[in-house]
Amino acid sequence: MSSTTVSDAHATDQIRILLADDHAVVRRGIRSLLEQHEDLCVVEEASTADEIFAAVDASDPDVALIDIKFSGDGPDGIDVARRLKRRGERPRIAIITAFDDGDYVFNAFRAGVDAYVLKTVSEDVLADAIRAIHGGARFVSEPLIGNVLSQFGDLARWRVQQESGLSDEDLVALRMLAKGATTAEVSAALYCSEPTLKRKLRSIYAKLHVTTRTQAVVEALRRGLI
Repeated sequence: MSSTTVSDAHATDQIRILLADDHAVVRRGIRSLLEQHEDLCVVEEASTADEIFAAVDASDPDVALIDIKFSGDGPDGIDVARRLKRRGERPRIAIITAFDDGDYVFNAFRAGVDAYVLKTVSEDVLADAIRAIHGGARFVSEPLIGNVLSQFGDLARWRVQQESGLSDEDLVALRMLAKGATTAEVSAALYCSEPTLKRKLRSIYAKLHVTTRTQAVVEALRRGLI
């Protein structure tokens, strides 16, 4: 772990950055890019989760750039971010990684990170991302935006379903009804008798606070359930 003079960084009103990656070559490369911008200053480097916490305590950086994967069996970058966020608003946190997997992006934002940046971005985009989150905004690399919206859309639908009390089987029935399926077709798809299906439908209507098949479909569509 290394540092620059903290007082000098404060004196020039630079954005003070902690750079955390377990590859020294990667840290040197990112640091050299950032230091071309007069308003950015890397005040600490870290190669392990423990060093990240120590660096935050020692230097109180404005922004932490944290990779997802670290060597060894310790916490990954998302776990570190979650723990740091539980301690307070500082530092603002950007995950900077080569992983463009939607689950990583989703889990990172659920952990409270302020940005998710791919290592393939340009120097100027990385600098702008740091400035953005330092100013209170959030940032995600452009190629990931569609994935993020899809993931959060899925979460929103799941929450609506949980609040409605509808089961996955209930949603199957509603989707089939919306497509004009008959009671016989729906009961066959759900492997139940028609009398059993009618009881299920009455339960669905009650959960949606409606009284008819048409009203149930309209309400399910309105809520984004189907």
